[in-house]
Amino acid sequence: MNFAKVMLVAGAGLLSACANGGNLSVGGLDYNSINGNFSGLPQTNSALVPTAGQATYVGSFSAGINSGATVEGGANLAADFGANTVSLKLLSPGYTSTIAGVINGNTIAPSASSDIIVGQFYNTNGEVAAGVFESAVIGAAGELTYAKGQFITERVTPCSAGVCP
Repeated sequence: MNFAKVMLVAGAGLLSACANGGNLSVGGLDYNSINGNFSGLPQTNSALVPTAGQATYVGSFSAGINSGATVEGGANLAADFGANTVSLKLLSPGYTSTIAGVINGNTIAPSASSDIIVGQFYNTNGEVAAGVFESAVIGAAGELTYAKGQFITERVTPCSAGVCP
């Protein structure tokens, strides 16, 4: 599995990723991409994950692609807590993919699509969503690109009392 290093940009609330070949970490917290969670970052209690409304999460991703190269870019996660669904959009020059998933308590699991997303909500009320993905994209010239990597996002939509607007 490919690993990356992710750093939280202090004060800006922005997340950025860079390929490292080591661990994935946020603010010194290690991410285990084998079991899909951060050690040291509190997983959100399932009862505290929002149960209604929609929220937007913004962050970064890093992935290895079939050519052996590493691709990095922005990650936007749209969560619909009432419908228990997520949509992860990965954006970078030369690679764009959208992966659907389902919310199951405090976890993000694959949907019926052929792409895979596995993740978790973190912090007290699910302010962070992070995980791993596998995706296949057909390019404009008909080439097939496989990507396997990790993402981390921070919620930008305010939510309270288990409800997002």
